[in-house]
Amino acid sequence: MPRRSASHYNHFRGYAPLRDEMWAASGQPRGDLSRLFATLNRFGPGELLTRSTRLTRAARELGVHFAVVDDQAVDDREWQLDVLPRVLAADEWALLERGLIQRARAFNAYIADIYGPQRILHDRAVPHEIVLSDPAFHRQLVDLPIAGGYAPVAAMDLVRDETGKWLVLENHFSTPFGIAYALQSRRMLAQAFPELFATVDVAPVAPFTAQLAELLRARSPRPNPHTVLLCRGEDNQSYFEESFLARSLGIAMVQPGDLLVRESRVFLKTIRGLEQVDVIYRRIESSSIDPIAFGSSRFQGVPGIVNCVRKGTVAVVNAVGSGVADNRAMLRHSDAIISYYLHEKPLLKTVPTYTCRDRDQADFVRQNLSKMVLKPIHDLNTMQKYYGTALNLAGGSDLRPALERRPELLVAQPHLEPSHAPRFQNGEFVSRSVFLRTFVLLGEPAVVLPGGLTRQALGAKEGPRLTIMTGGIKDTWVPASGPGAASTFAPGAATPEAAGEEFSIGSRVAERMYWMGRYLERAENTARQLNTLEAVRWDALGLETQRLYWPLWRAVALSADQKMLARKTPPDNLPHLTRALVLDAQLPASVHACVRAAINNAAGIRDILTPELWQALNQLGLKLAEAGPKPKNISRTRLREVCQLVVDETQRAAGAAERTMLHDEAWQFFRIGGWLERAIDTLAILHALVGPEGRKLLGRIEDETDLTALLRVLCSLDAYRRTYRSRTYLDRVIALMLGHESNPSAVAHCLRRLHYALANLQTHRDVGPTNPMQEELTQLTQAVKALDPAHILAREEHDLLGDLRRQVEGLHSRLEDTYFSHQHTFASDDQTTLSFR
Repeated sequence: MPRRSASHYNHFRGYAPLRDEMWAASGQPRGDLSRLFATLNRFGPGELLTRSTRLTRAARELGVHFAVVDDQAVDDREWQLDVLPRVLAADEWALLERGLIQRARAFNAYIADIYGPQRILHDRAVPHEIVLSDPAFHRQLVDLPIAGGYAPVAAMDLVRDETGKWLVLENHFSTPFGIAYALQSRRMLAQAFPELFATVDVAPVAPFTAQLAELLRARSPRPNPHTVLLCRGEDNQSYFEESFLARSLGIAMVQPGDLLVRESRVFLKTIRGLEQVDVIYRRIESSSIDPIAFGSSRFQGVPGIVNCVRKGTVAVVNAVGSGVADNRAMLRHSDAIISYYLHEKPLLKTVPTYTCRDRDQADFVRQNLSKMVLKPIHDLNTMQKYYGTALNLAGGSDLRPALERRPELLVAQPHLEPSHAPRFQNGEFVSRSVFLRTFVLLGEPAVVLPGGLTRQALGAKEGPRLTIMTGGIKDTWVPASGPGAASTFAPGAATPEAAGEEFSIGSRVAERMYWMGRYLERAENTARQLNTLEAVRWDALGLETQRLYWPLWRAVALSADQKMLARKTPPDNLPHLTRALVLDAQLPASVHACVRAAINNAAGIRDILTPELWQALNQLGLKLAEAGPKPKNISRTRLREVCQLVVDETQRAAGAAERTMLHDEAWQFFRIGGWLERAIDTLAILHALVGPEGRKLLGRIEDETDLTALLRVLCSLDAYRRTYRSRTYLDRVIALMLGHESNPSAVAHCLRRLHYALANLQTHRDVGPTNPMQEELTQLTQAVKALDPAHILAREEHDLLGDLRRQVEGLHSRLEDTYFSHQHTFASDDQTTLSFR
């Protein structure tokens, strides 16, 4: 759609501002926003809708999703980033920065005091019954040595009330959530609507991850400590955030099962064995981190990790137990906490909060319930864990029954009339309420993420009850110049001794990369082979030609309809078999199932994958799902198009991996999986075609057309012509597909590539300078090249192809034992050997 000039279009002609931050009641933009709105008016509603759609599509392709943390329920609505950013003035941002840093320092002192001398309780500055009955207060953590502060990474939810005053809604000091969404929103808006950024000199948000990396690094005395991000895995609602942060920080994202404790030290299970971990960026709740320290847990933890913290061999950020500062009942005492520890007046006030544990306050809440918002003292996940069904929550929405049964578990805050900002919805701008989550790092110096994460109501009646982590998203801008820009962090250069050290990848990461490579290769092989065979119209072939082609179909479709494939004579029609092999998600060998398996493996290691690779994989899954919504009705022409789509998109994904990934151990395992799968596929087709059973079905193979089709299926027709320059002969085809090292589909070529990839892995600590599988691969490659096609085809000979296929398939077990499960290593370790007598 062509752009319209400002003189021809005005998006805000009928806009009715209501306590609007960006648009004054006089009908003029506030502050210095005139250029921003003038630029916006250059684009008509159709163009803005296109930009908005572009944002939604980009979020979908990148796999960006949002979840409500409080009740563990994933928000199934699409990521809804608005085309218009929220802009905060420099002077008010400077005030917010100072107030947020003040609050973060005060509550860090509070956490340290509660797990230490508890002076604030002795001095009766806060009610001791609230603190000591807090489910997030763990007595087993008292006097735990914590260097550098308990919660250096903090978040606070803010709202601007009807008077324009900023108030704090909640604190988040345990596992602050939302940093990645603020950073990703900036990237997406800059790509979809770059014209807006010419109107305001916006403070960058990207340096925040560098500051976080330096903060984590400073927690260990080592110049380049081994740092990992500990999370629950891809089933967790905050998985996107965790994978984004791990990738941005350049550290490994691990799950509890990836770690173990020995001799009071934490180790990561890697492809080289165990490597000590120095710093853990914690993204799971404190009580789930160590089943020994905290007893039974719903989630698998790392037994003994709290003892390692006590011994000082590992640092955990944020420290276990930091959740005591998140207790909403303590919000009422925020001013007292700031005054007690910092001897300063609070720069940011807190939203009035009523503690229902107090009888008088509970009575006041009951009398004014229609004007109140009830909240549990902690997030619903924590409350359900400690109190089970005591709250009797109906989807986490109605807490009124709990007010009568367990008032001590609730707080209440009055309905707010928050400030508004314009939002583009349904082709026009409407006024909707906004909330702000801010992020603080208490490093040297302390820094606040410029702008933070804005959530916006999607409906006019949603505002007063909107929680900070529901609704829509707005990129939040802070001017780069002026008082508010002083705290923007510029990381210094790393010391020479801290650079260059690398750590091995975890065994789980290696295994997932390996299977991702195998499944993508399998999907491409099947799609390419079926596309080749579908080019021959089965129903147009004569019976004799069908007899010649049928063994080739059987060889390609080994894992499909076994009842049909057991037939020794070809069927009259094959379309339903082909459709199943391509689109049947319930068939493990189908193209669709293999693509989904590859994406599922990739989803668990998104911190390792580049955004380009993940986007290519995600688009492949989306396009495949859209291509055949009704597999039974798809035409043969469309089926071929789907097969070609899969071939093109898998090659795109492989190219993205080749071009954008670091060619490290993770990439090598991706290649190992692909080459091994290709070797197995080639052997499977040859064995099914010319092995003992295949020869019984096929008889003598003398038809050149049939052998040409075989070469096409194996992507080797041109290789054959350039090698032999003759008509096709079966013995030459076998020689080409087995021992020709320059043919990419040949078994010898795949084994040589496997040898090269394994040689590039860092050596296993226990085996010396040579990779344990290199010698085995060398011998196997020599055996493949030495095979005589005449012996393979001789009826009286042993099943040589079958033996070779089993040896190549056996490489998987050797890889698993050496790099993934470490069964051989751990079985020989005295510390893990059990003796039963």
